[in-house]
Amino acid sequence: WIIDAQSVARQNTGSLANADERRAAAEIVTSIREQLMTVGNRTFEGRHLFAGRKTDEQPFVSALGGIAYTGDTNDVLIRTGANELEAINLTGDTLFGALSSQVVGTVDLTPIMTEGTRLEDLTGALNQGIRPGSFEIIEDGGVGTVTVNLADVDTIGGVVDAINAASTAAGAGFVAALTDNGISITPGGPAVSIRDISTGTTAGDLGIVTGEPSSAAITGADLGVAVTRTTRIADLAGGTGIDLTGGLILSNGGRSAVIDVSTAETVQDVLNAINNAGLFVRAEINDARTGFNVLNTVSGTTMTIGENDGTTATELGIRTLAADTLVTSLNNGGGLRTVDGKTDIRITAKDGSSFEVDLDGVQTIDDVLTAINDAATEGGVTVTADLASVGTGIQLTDATGGTGTLSVGRA
Repeated sequence: WIIDAQSVARQNTGSLANADERRAAAEIVTSIREQLMTVGNRTFEGRHLFAGRKTDEQPFVSALGGIAYTGDTNDVLIRTGANELEAINLTGDTLFGALSSQVVGTVDLTPIMTEGTRLEDLTGALNQGIRPGSFEIIEDGGVGTVTVNLADVDTIGGVVDAINAASTAAGAGFVAALTDNGISITPGGPAVSIRDISTGTTAGDLGIVTGEPSSAAITGADLGVAVTRTTRIADLAGGTGIDLTGGLILSNGGRSAVIDVSTAETVQDVLNAINNAGLFVRAEINDARTGFNVLNTVSGTTMTIGENDGTTATELGIRTLAADTLVTSLNNGGGLRTVDGKTDIRITAKDGSSFEVDLDGVQTIDDVLTAINDAATEGGVTVTADLASVGTGIQLTDATGGTGTLSVGRA
């Protein structure tokens, strides 16, 4: 079927095919597409084969002039041994290449740690998570060794409470407290040292192991707080939060919607607002749990995410065209076509003045903006380039005061 569709397309790309022939060819390709969708929706004993774990729902549907994959991207697993699981399915997004494109988040949202942060949501000082167990705090010249048991603790606040409870019970003077990204232990007079017990790793995971006794406060390592669905928006960006006032403009397949997230309190609220926009996109926390990715579930359409006169998309790291966007990613990966050693575009202001811009060597959108603005300054033309405040793309602002038309063309 795919080979047939390619053959039909090749036969109708030249100038010899007329409009009627191309309409007939389009109907053939549409028929082929419908047949492929039928294959993708095949079932066995009432379960959809290519829907991931959502086997009770049809994974492929017609949407926005294309076909959307609404199935799950996870494997169906069976146990093949005492400690072995094997996948017994192939998801539709993998088999058919069904996810057209995605916006990969470029910002580490760095949530601040709170008392309720779960240990399972921490990377840990050794990048192995926090493995609850016991460790020892030795008060040199004081009460001696104090054992802290975290076996039943599940939050970082609980860790602090357990350390302080153990200190009080032993009559020691050290005190534990929470920092923005870890814990600290302050001696109450006698110097203290901290070590793991035998083959334990808990103190190491918490980043508080010491080589020598210390009379100064022991500040633990950054424990790497993960972004989760329950993370509060106010706790992101190191506790300064994200400005959600403007919201987002989300476009896919020729349709657009303003995503209002002004009342969102958690990460889940933001994900829900994007996913429920009816534009067949899927926002999710990335595998590293540091930020967002937004996937386009419709094959063949273009998805963009822009600002709605604010900074929400930029702060979330999901703006389609941002300052750090590589120019090699533009035009579906085709990048920029420039002429080496020559200027590439000419910008004419409303007052008739103009300047030319050489884009040789630019690597990011920020480089493009800089090249335009530098050329404008050098040419004495009061035109400035910046990222669009509404939507996505580059905007030019003309301050020449002329009555003509601002235009951009090839040099």
